[in-house]
Amino acid sequence: MKKSIMSNKITLAIFFLLNVIFASSDSKSDSKAYILALQWPNTTCFMNGKTISKTVKNPKSFGIHGLWPSNSEQTSKEPFPKDGFKSLCPQTLQMEIPIYWPNMIEDNNAKLWSIEWNKHGRCSGFDICTYFWNTLGLFKTLRAINLVGELEKASKPVVVGNSYDLSTLSAAFKETLGGGKNDTLIRCAKIGEKYYLWEVHVYLDAKLTRVQPPEVARGCGSTIIFPSPI
Repeated sequence: MKKSIMSNKITLAIFFLLNVIFASSDSKSDSKAYILALQWPNTTCFMNGKTISKTVKNPKSFGIHGLWPSNSEQTSKEPFPKDGFKSLCPQTLQMEIPIYWPNMIEDNNAKLWSIEWNKHGRCSGFDICTYFWNTLGLFKTLRAINLVGELEKASKPVVVGNSYDLSTLSAAFKETLGGGKNDTLIRCAKIGEKYYLWEVHVYLDAKLTRVQPPEVARGCGSTIIFPSPI
C-alpha cells in the first residue's frame, strides 16, 4: 500500500514537472515578438541636426527604421555582405529596399541596413534575405507608403504641419495602420521644449500577426507636432 502511494506521488510529481517544462517551453516560444518601427524623416533629421539625405526618395512618407525582435539572442552569424544584397538576394529586393528603407541622415543606405541586420536581424530567426523581405512585406501590407494620405482621410484627420493631442494621433494611427483593431505605439522626440512625432511602432507576434502594444505612447507630451517635410 505504501509502495503504491509512493509510486502515485512520484508519478504525479513527474507529471507536474513535465507540465511545468512544457508550459515554460510554450511560454518561451509565445513570447517571441517583433516591432516594425516606422520613422518620420523630418523629425529624424531634426534630432540629428542634419538635412534629409539624398537617398530619401519620398521625404513626405514614413520610412522603415527596422524590424526588431524581442529576443536578443543571435540566431545567425551571417555578416552583412560588403556588396549589399547583390551576391545574396533577388534583384527585386535590391530595387525596392532603397525606396522604403533609406538612410535618412546619411547618403549611405548600406550603412543603415548593416546596422539593422547586425543589431536586430541576426536575432530575428530569419536569414538575411528573408529578414529584409519580411520587413518590406509588412510595410507594403500596412500600406505605410500611403500613410500620410490615409491619416488625412481618418475620422479625425491628421495633417502634416499641425499639432495634435495624443488621443487624436492614437485614434488616427489605429484607424489607418490597425484597421480599427490594434493600437500602435507612438514615439516622440523632445527637441527644445517641444515634442515631435518621430516613430510609429507596430507590434507583431511570432507569426508576424498584429497584436496590441504594451502602451500607446513613449516620450510624448500633451501636444505633439507632426512637422512638415523640409
